[in-house]
Amino acid sequence: MPYRNGEPVSLPPKAVATLQALVERNGQIVHKEELMRIIWNDSVVEESNLSLYLHLLRKTLGERADKKPFIETLRRRGYRFSAPLKRSGGTITGGAEDLIGRDEEIAEIASLLVSKGVRLLTLTGVGGVGKTTLAQAVQARLSHHFRDGVFFVELAAVSQPELISSAIAASLGVRITGDRPALGTLKEHLVGRQLLLILDNFEQLIPGSAQISELLNAASGFKIVVTSRAHLRLSVDHEFVVPPLASAVDRNL
Repeated sequence: MPYRNGEPVSLPPKAVATLQALVERNGQIVHKEELMRIIWNDSVVEESNLSLYLHLLRKTLGERADKKPFIETLRRRGYRFSAPLKRSGGTITGGAEDLIGRDEEIAEIASLLVSKGVRLLTLTGVGGVGKTTLAQAVQARLSHHFRDGVFFVELAAVSQPELISSAIAASLGVRITGDRPALGTLKEHLVGRQLLLILDNFEQLIPGSAQISELLNAASGFKIVVTSRAHLRLSVDHEFVVPPLASAVDRNL
């Protein structure tokens, strides 16, 4: 269930989905057509439906401290959610607080990651379902559990599987010198460390999944969370299928 300032907020599932789509793109302009495609990907609806939910959200959220609306309408361009955001426990917060509606999923994922039997966990689901947001909320939840930290590695711009290790090394601040392969340097760095790696947008890199196995075999003290549209199909992998937000909200109502 969505919350604001610790109090439950009653919103229709599609309104929650609209808000999530905008919050995930905080500061970005989302065109009307794109927003409708995200919210109603399986049906055709009138634009008035979107207008209704945006009006409801504006009324519910009120104004920011600077008297500006949380959701701006940019004529002929689209809509934009604008507010400083922070991650707290299982929620996104920023003047409008506790709005994801993913409490159960966050708790379940966190429980899996602190258990001894799970070293690799893949969050799978269709595009736009909220895998990245969920992973970031888990990052906040477990930020103090891993002695050497939790690191978020954005891989959307990486198209070549052979660059996976280099991208992870860069996020960890590991220098790759000389002609030595990045994978070997990264293995040495991870030995003896207790940390969590979150590898976001991995689907285009699945052919390079063997590197993940090599890293896990090289050091036993760290764990990996992957977000991907498809399962990695590794023997050590545990899959967590992320349900559509509307389903998660309906379950909690």
